[in-house]
Amino acid sequence: MMPLRVMGYDGASYRAQTKKKAEELYPVITLVLYFGTEHKWEKPKSLKDSLHIDTRIEPFVSDYKLNVFNLAWLTDEEINAFKSDFKIVAEYLRAVRVGEVQEWEAQKIRYVEEICDLLKAVSHDDIFDSMKDFIIETQREKGGFQMSEFVQKMITRGRNEGIALGRNEGIVLGRNEGIALGRNEGITLGEQRGIAFATNRMTSIMASLYAQGRDADVKRAMTDSAYLQQLIAEYAQ
Repeated sequence: MMPLRVMGYDGASYRAQTKKKAEELYPVITLVLYFGTEHKWEKPKSLKDSLHIDTRIEPFVSDYKLNVFNLAWLTDEEINAFKSDFKIVAEYLRAVRVGEVQEWEAQKIRYVEEICDLLKAVSHDDIFDSMKDFIIETQREKGGFQMSEFVQKMITRGRNEGIALGRNEGIVLGRNEGIALGRNEGITLGEQRGIAFATNRMTSIMASLYAQGRDADVKRAMTDSAYLQQLIAEYAQ
């Protein structure tokens, strides 16, 4: 339950300040970054939203609210406010959500390995491993790297793979749900589902794991295919 987790983090920070016997306490602000691209954060955003509270005692229950940022839904102005490499992550998530890349300016990526590892985690695409040296070399020669063209190719590839997978699923769905749905309608629905499957399923799973603080599970899934299948089954329930 994220409100309780954040309360624990904030409480620990305040306790650390009191142990230092500081003359003044400073505010602690925790931000929850949501990496999902299929839908916005749907879990509780406050302590009260997480509890079953009798209306008679509700006025006496203290609330605790989350600061949730749906990264894939940030505006141009909000994304451009980032001055660090994290801007690339926000741009990537939005591109996956809308299915196309808006024009990005070439930029100098300071922490290439870390950004590629994060993008690999949210996309579950090993191609980011092979991109590290290429990005470093390109930046050395040109002073920056244009990520938008590369991301657009990834999205197009994912869409094509999704259509192929979705077409098969759609045919089965059309057949199983009867003549009313029909083969052609089943194929169309399958293509739509396939596109969403290819671009969003793994990103959604990895984002959920990060939101729950399950970083170790993300790392394990990247190298353990059996464990990855276990996670897929877990989130399919």
